[in-house]
Amino acid sequence: MLELKNVSKIYSTKGETVRALDNVSIKFSQTGLVFLLGKSGSGKSTLLNVAGGLDEPTEGEVIIMGKSSATFTGGDFDSYRNTYVGFIFQEYNVLNEFNVEDNIALALELQGKPKDRQKIDGILQEVNLSGYAKRKINTLSGGQKQRVAIARALVKDPQIIMADEPTGALDSATGRQVLEILRELSKTRLVIVVSHDREFAELYGDRIVELKDGKIISDTSRCTRIPDSTDGNVTKIDEDTLSIKDGSALLGQSLEEVKAFIQGRQGEIFLSRKSSDIEKFRAAGRIAESGGKESFIPTDEEAITQTHSGGAVFIRSKLPAAKAVKIGASGLKQKPFRLILTIFLSVVAFIMFGLFSTMMLYDEDTVMYKSFMNSDNEYITMIKNYQMTYSYETWGGQNSYTSSLSALFSQDEITSLGGANAFGAFDFSVSPANVTSSYNNNYYSCSIYKAACIPQGHSLRNSIVAGSYPSRSDQICISSYLLESIRNETLYGVESDGTVSSEILNVDMQSIIGKKLVLSDNVFEVSGVFDGGDISSEFDVLKTSTDYSSPYYRFRTYIKEGLQSCIFVAESFSEDYAALLSSPSTTSKYYFDTSGTEFYITDSQSFNLNEDGGWYYITNEFKVYGSAQDSYDITYFNGGASSDNGIVVPLNLLAGLAEYKIGDAENVSSYYTDFYKAAVKIINGDYEDESGLADLASAVAENYARLGEEYTTVCFYEEKYDSEAGGYAYNPKGTFNIVGFYTADDEGIYCPQSFYDALTISSTATVTHTNYVQTEDAVYKYMMAPVGNLKTLLGKAEVLDEETDVIYRVSNSLYSDVRSINRTVNQLSKVFLIIGIVFMLFAALLLFNFISVSIGNKTQEIGILRAIGARGTDVFKIFFSESGILVGICLIAAIIGTGILTVVINNILKTELGVAVSVFVLGALPVLLMVAVAAVVAFAGTFLPVFLAARKKPVDSIKSL
Repeated sequence: MLELKNVSKIYSTKGETVRALDNVSIKFSQTGLVFLLGKSGSGKSTLLNVAGGLDEPTEGEVIIMGKSSATFTGGDFDSYRNTYVGFIFQEYNVLNEFNVEDNIALALELQGKPKDRQKIDGILQEVNLSGYAKRKINTLSGGQKQRVAIARALVKDPQIIMADEPTGALDSATGRQVLEILRELSKTRLVIVVSHDREFAELYGDRIVELKDGKIISDTSRCTRIPDSTDGNVTKIDEDTLSIKDGSALLGQSLEEVKAFIQGRQGEIFLSRKSSDIEKFRAAGRIAESGGKESFIPTDEEAITQTHSGGAVFIRSKLPAAKAVKIGASGLKQKPFRLILTIFLSVVAFIMFGLFSTMMLYDEDTVMYKSFMNSDNEYITMIKNYQMTYSYETWGGQNSYTSSLSALFSQDEITSLGGANAFGAFDFSVSPANVTSSYNNNYYSCSIYKAACIPQGHSLRNSIVAGSYPSRSDQICISSYLLESIRNETLYGVESDGTVSSEILNVDMQSIIGKKLVLSDNVFEVSGVFDGGDISSEFDVLKTSTDYSSPYYRFRTYIKEGLQSCIFVAESFSEDYAALLSSPSTTSKYYFDTSGTEFYITDSQSFNLNEDGGWYYITNEFKVYGSAQDSYDITYFNGGASSDNGIVVPLNLLAGLAEYKIGDAENVSSYYTDFYKAAVKIINGDYEDESGLADLASAVAENYARLGEEYTTVCFYEEKYDSEAGGYAYNPKGTFNIVGFYTADDEGIYCPQSFYDALTISSTATVTHTNYVQTEDAVYKYMMAPVGNLKTLLGKAEVLDEETDVIYRVSNSLYSDVRSINRTVNQLSKVFLIIGIVFMLFAALLLFNFISVSIGNKTQEIGILRAIGARGTDVFKIFFSESGILVGICLIAAIIGTGILTVVINNILKTELGVAVSVFVLGALPVLLMVAVAAVVAFAGTFLPVFLAARKKPVDSIKSL
C-alpha cells in the first residue's frame, strides 16, 4: 500500500547542504504498528512527513496504492492525505474554535461528507470520550485532546495513521493509554509512530525501524519463538524459562523435568504463584499466551504483500464555507487593538473613496434631480427659445451668425411638454404703486414677477385660502406671502379715478378681498388669496435684518422663482392687458470681430486693456470719434486731434487707467502725482469757474503727455468664452493712443470711424433661416411644471429641435448652479479618480498588513488543516473569509459614514457658501462602486500573503508551531 523508493530529502541552509534522508527505501504492510526510532536529527520525522505527504522528496518517489509521487500534481499530496492518512501530533493540533464534535467532523467535511453524529459518537466511545461531543477544547486535559486528535484521524476511516511523538506531551500512564489505542487500531490498518522510546516500541510495536544520519540502520519485526518442548502442562519457553500451567497436576515425568530445571541452576531462583507477578513477568519477558517468546528479527520486505485494488483514488478537499468563516472570524479576535485601528483607518479610506466616487461617477441628471428634490422648489420654470440665422455684410465681406431668440408657449404646448398639472405664466414685473416700503427688513417684498393663468380643474385652484379665483381681467389672486409683505408695509387706498389716496388700510386674510392694487398705472381688485407655499426657515433671519448679505440675494431669487411672487389672473387678462406684458425681442445690436463672428449681444461692449501687469476691464460704450468733438469740450495732448488711431476717453477712466498702468514706477511718480492731483480736482468739481477748469485740464494733459508712449498707448482685447476650450479667449482688436479726454459723465470711448465700423453693424441684418413659426394662441412667456416632472423636463431641455428650431430651457438659479458645478466636476473628474485610487491602495495596504500578521498568528491552524488534508484553496477560503468580514464591516460603516458626510457637506455648502446644490450624491452607482472596490481591496490585500502561505509545504507550517 505504501512504499518509499530511493527517497532523499536535501535541505540547503546558509550555504550548507543537509541530507535529512539519504536514499531511503522501505515498504510497509497493509496493517501493523510501525515505530520509527532514532536520535534527534536522525531523519525519522522527515521520513514520516515524506511518507505522509506533508513534505515532498527531493529525490526518489513515494508510491501510494501503486501510484507514484513522481506523477503527482500540486494538490495530489493534499488529496492523498485527505483520502488515506490520518495524522496525530505531539501537540494534539486540534482547533480551539470548534468543540470536540466539530473538530472530528472537520475530517469528514473535508472529504465532502456530511457530519455523521452517530459515527462520531461511536468513535468517541472507542477512544473513551463518550459524552464529550459538545465539550470545548480548552476544557480538556492533554490526554483527552490527544484522543480527540485520534478520533479525528479515525473518523474518515484512513488506511494509514501517522503519529509524530503522540505521547511526548503526556504522562506515562496516559501515554500507555494512547499506545494501547494505537495498537488496537493497527490490527485493521497501518499505524506509523515516530518515537524516542525503545521500551514502548518493543512493548507495543509490530515493527521497529531505526534511523541515523538519514539512513535506515535497523529494520526489525516482531516474531514469536516456538517453545522447545511441552507436554501440555509444562512448557520450556527457552533454556532459562519454564511455564507450568497447573502446579497441582505435576506428576511423574513432568515433576522430574521441573526438578532437573531447578537443580540445573546454582544461583538464586524465584518461584511465584501470584497472578499479578506472573503477568508482570510475562510482559517483561515478551511471552505470548501460546507460550512462545516474542523477539525482533530483521524485517523480510520480500514477504510483505501489497494490494492495490483499483489503484489510488484521491478525494479533493472541500472545506465548508461555514467552517472557513468561523476560522477566519476567530483571527479577528486575536489582536483587538490592531483590529480597531485597521477598521478605523480603512473606514476613513473607504469614506474618502466613497466621497470621491460620487465625483468620479458624477451623474449630472441624478445630481440635478436630487438637488431639486431636496430643495423647496415646487415648480420648475421653463422658457422657450428659437434659433435664427442672420446674414450681413461688413468691410470684411459677407458674414452670418446664429442667434437664440425668445418665444411664447401655447396652453396645448404647455400640457404636452409639462403634463396636466403644468400651467402658463406671463412676464409681469411690477410692484404695487399704493404700497410704500419702510425697508425695515429684507424678508418681505411686494414685487410681482409673474402673472399665471391657472386652468379650470388644476390643483392650484384648490390652494385658494380666502376669496375666489379671478373671474374678470381686472381681478387678481395674490399669494399669502404677498399679503404678509403688504401687511408689513403701508397700504394706501385707491380713488375712483385710479389715483392713490392718503387713506392707510389695515388688512388681513379676509379684509384684503375687494381691495385695490395699482399695477403699472392700472387698478386691479384682489379677488382672493392663495397659499404660495412654505418658505425655508433658513431665511427667517432676514425678518429682522437689513444687511444685504448672501442670504438676502439668495432669498430674492428664491421668492422670484416660486409662487410667492406670482399672481393668478383670469383667462382674459392677456387680451385686455397685453400692453403690460413684455414681448420677446426680435432684434438686437451685435458687435463682431474682424472675422465676423458674434461676441456680444448688447449696445455696449466689455473690453480688456492688455498690460504686463494684468487686465484692466472697461465696460464703456464705443462711439464714433467725430461725434465727441461736436458734443464735448475735449482737451487734447500730443497733437492727438489729427491722429488716425487716437481715442478720447472720459477723465475718470483716464485717471483709473493711469493709476493701474503706472503703479509704483519711480521714474514717473512726480508726473503721475501732478497729473492725478489735477484730475481728482476736476472729477470732484473742486474749482471755482471755467478758467479754473481750463487750467486743471491743461495740467492733466501736460503731465499725462510727459508719461510717454509706454503709458499713453492701450491695446483693446475682446473677451469671448470658447466653449470648446472651456475658457475665455482674448482676441486683439487694435492698438490706440489716448489723445484726449473730456470731463462729462457720458463715459463713452470715442474712436476713429474705421475702428467703429470694424466693430459694429446695424440691426438691419437679414434673416436667412429659421423653421420656427409662432402660433396665434402662444401667449405665455413661462411654463411652470411640478418638480415631480423634472426627469421628463430635463430630457427635453437644451435640445434643439431641428424641425422647428425650438430650444426649451430651464429658467431656474438652482438649475444654473447645478450646470455650472457639473462643468467644474467634469473637468476635475480625473483628479477625483486619482485621489480615489490612492485611498483604495491605502485601504489595500492596511488589509495586506492585517492579513499578513493574521497568517502569522494562524500558522497552527494552517498546519493542522493541511495535515488533515485541506488544500491551498481551503486556506484561501479562510483568509478571504476573514478579509471579507473585515472589509464588510468597513464597507457598511463607510457607506453609512459617506451617506452622513454627504448630507453634512451639502448642508455646509448650502448654509455657509450659499451653494443650493447637492454636490455629493451617494446614489446606487457610487455604492456599487464602493462594493466592487471593497471586493478588489479584499482580494488585493489578501491574495499575495495567502498565496505565499498556501504555497508553503504543510511540514513548514507545522514546524513553525
